[in-house]
Amino acid sequence: MSFAIYFLKNPIFKTAAESSFLFEKSSSRLRVKDIPEGSSKHNLREFGDIFISRTGNEIRSCTTKCQHSGGSLNLIEGSAKAKCARHGWELDLRSMSYVNPVNGPKQPEILVTIDEAECILSKSDEVAVDYQLKTQRELESGEFKFEFWTHACGVITFADKTIITDPWLVGPAFIRGWWLDHQPPTNWLERLIESDFIYISHNHSDHLNSYTLEILRNTLNERRKSEPLFIVPDFQNQSVEVPLRSIGFRNLLMLKFFEWTTLTQDCRVMLLPDTSGRSDSALVVDYKGHLLLNTVDCANPASLNLPSQVDIWLGAFAGGATGYPICWTEQYGISAVKKMLLQNKETGLQRIQEIASACRPKIAVPFAGYFNVSHPFDSEVRDLLQKRSWEDFEDSVRKANPATAIWLPTSGAEIDLGEKFNQNPHAIKHPQNKPISNHNFKKYTDIVDSVAKRFPNTDENVGHYFRWAGFRDSMILNIVEFDDQFENEISNRTIDLQTQTVVQSVPERVRFLRIKVRWSVLRWLYVTGASWEEMAIGFQARFFRVPDTYELHFWDHFQNNLPPTPPIYAAKSSPQV
Repeated sequence: MSFAIYFLKNPIFKTAAESSFLFEKSSSRLRVKDIPEGSSKHNLREFGDIFISRTGNEIRSCTTKCQHSGGSLNLIEGSAKAKCARHGWELDLRSMSYVNPVNGPKQPEILVTIDEAECILSKSDEVAVDYQLKTQRELESGEFKFEFWTHACGVITFADKTIITDPWLVGPAFIRGWWLDHQPPTNWLERLIESDFIYISHNHSDHLNSYTLEILRNTLNERRKSEPLFIVPDFQNQSVEVPLRSIGFRNLLMLKFFEWTTLTQDCRVMLLPDTSGRSDSALVVDYKGHLLLNTVDCANPASLNLPSQVDIWLGAFAGGATGYPICWTEQYGISAVKKMLLQNKETGLQRIQEIASACRPKIAVPFAGYFNVSHPFDSEVRDLLQKRSWEDFEDSVRKANPATAIWLPTSGAEIDLGEKFNQNPHAIKHPQNKPISNHNFKKYTDIVDSVAKRFPNTDENVGHYFRWAGFRDSMILNIVEFDDQFENEISNRTIDLQTQTVVQSVPERVRFLRIKVRWSVLRWLYVTGASWEEMAIGFQARFFRVPDTYELHFWDHFQNNLPPTPPIYAAKSSPQV
């Protein structure tokens, strides 16, 4: 079982049934005398690569697959640990617990029994999900098509109905960190208003974008029109539902994972989970037996238990959607960060290849990566950022499926499954992208500043925020506010997360995290109660920690489990910056 033991504790699934696949038993035998003391790697026909940890007569075993996003764990020479090549997670093979991140999850174990001189290993293997696929019926031109708009936003048309995906169509994402590559169609608002369904995959602001959705909500109110039906994953932590309702939307279709939902007589949809532990989802659209798969940002969609062949796959390609390690140069130095980014780029390409191999698309579309870090004050990040190109995506897909056609979209371009494409994989033209020339930076940074100035900037109110957040731990958090260019320090506070208060002297504890952050961004978070991913993924802070281990529970709380309503502060106005 590859993920349910741990991920039932995470905010993806509401019930055990949702996290369960079908399983079949498999077993293998090894002679005890062939198992060395300590930690070793073995390749068994029934299991593939596994680890075995032996201390005297105690023998434990697990797969070499990392719990986080399915990367390969490799033994650390001279130790009883294994490290993931993707994100650096470390597994202690003696306890079968992850030690980086701190207090990490348990690794699902292979059952070990000793029968005289033999060691018997048994485990349950995943069986492919039964998608109950239908026989394909012939399509007419224009009957089932996909039109690209921007980033992860596009229009899926089936007969006379439309689903619009993840509409980020105006303004920045991640507070002020990301900006759109493409100008959406000029009539985007009218078409959003007239759409039948809007799919929101997860709560990141490049997918659930408040600037776009508030324009939609206000326009619907002004015109007294009913809202489209929102297709929403039913996450346990309500991370999509709550912000949509706070904007004012009520027409939500909450879908559980692995269940088909009928939209029309000929069309049904299914949501798949990201089993890497993130609150993310993928969308399968089945129209007359023809499949469109949108895996959005999922690092491990349905543990790669995907439909065996899809007509169109919309796959994230660019990477770069994280502040780690770009914003950790104080921790590692620029040269080490560049090396880490290059390694991340390569492992991301391997994941693209794995997803392409699992779903075997006829047509693959590089999707959900069309953003830039173009604000003038973010040049340092821009110089370090190593996004993958659509050519990288194409190469990875072709390694898995040489016959797959690659379609590089521009805003307003569409692909029609009712047309008969030449099977030559190079037959689809790659039009030239047209970047947005003016992002109107000041308009949106002024909005952030105006919200930030509502925060009554006192030690007591900072402490009140952390008590509202509800995270208690022995960590020490040092938060240093800077101006927009990270040149001038504005304030410096130390928060003892054990007491949830601002302290004047730093307690002598080992676990310490320093965050240097733009003042307006931090206070915006204090006022809105938003996820700290807005700050971290948006490259709005710089980080340093002692020891250099990932604090999983801290980040999981401040990214995924903050209270649903913002904090309320005693004072009404904020001192001048």
